[in-house]
Amino acid sequence: MLRWSASPPSLGFAIFSHSLAFAAVLAATGSLTAAEPKLVRGKWTTVFTAKRVPGEKPLPEKGPLTSLTQLDLEGVKRADPFHLGKFAINGEFGVKDGWLTRTSGRNAAVELVPEVGDFELEAVVNAESRGGWFCLLGWKEDHGYGIYNVTYKTSGSPWLIQEFRGEAGIEETLEELNHFEWRGQQVLRLSVIETKLNLLVGTAQLARDVDLPNYHPGAIRIGTYDTPYGPRELRIQSVRYRPVTLKP
Repeated sequence: MLRWSASPPSLGFAIFSHSLAFAAVLAATGSLTAAEPKLVRGKWTTVFTAKRVPGEKPLPEKGPLTSLTQLDLEGVKRADPFHLGKFAINGEFGVKDGWLTRTSGRNAAVELVPEVGDFELEAVVNAESRGGWFCLLGWKEDHGYGIYNVTYKTSGSPWLIQEFRGEAGIEETLEELNHFEWRGQQVLRLSVIETKLNLLVGTAQLARDVDLPNYHPGAIRIGTYDTPYGPRELRIQSVRYRPVTLKP
């Protein structure tokens, strides 16, 4: 009987087949995919460092910080006197006994950074008191995000965030981040990278990868707002920030 015998595969074919199989394994494990973007951090820019000098003085006119004279906000929970509701500036920030703090009025705000995109910010702050305070992120043309915190006598200390547009809070964006009562002097670490917010106070993680879908480059501002307990007594020892970019 005539039998057909297949000739053995050539060496080249065997190598080619082996290469295909190896490529399939790499693809399955993600090793063949494009390299992930690299996080590139810029240099730190220090915008304030406390100097232990007694007395009170305004912020320098040509310095990096600006005490705002105009800012109007209307938060989602405007009917609740403890939350960030209707806000209009009636005070100012300055330097008192070396600290950056509110020096007059009750509703006051200071611009820490005039404009930045993705960023990391570190500040040494003492915010141990009742009352309210806030931080605006990506603030430009009356739009951006606002984190705020109020400490009650008996109901804890909630931290919330909302998006503002036209200086008004957007109801569906209001979100409670966490509960945390500030004690003494703490390091605050705040960042927005690829629209993801992270907030750390001391060792307490108050926000982890919270999505800010409409975040864009803008100013960073902090302020105090009035409540039935009064505004927060905010004392800032130092502030620095750096831009962050993702490169392929």
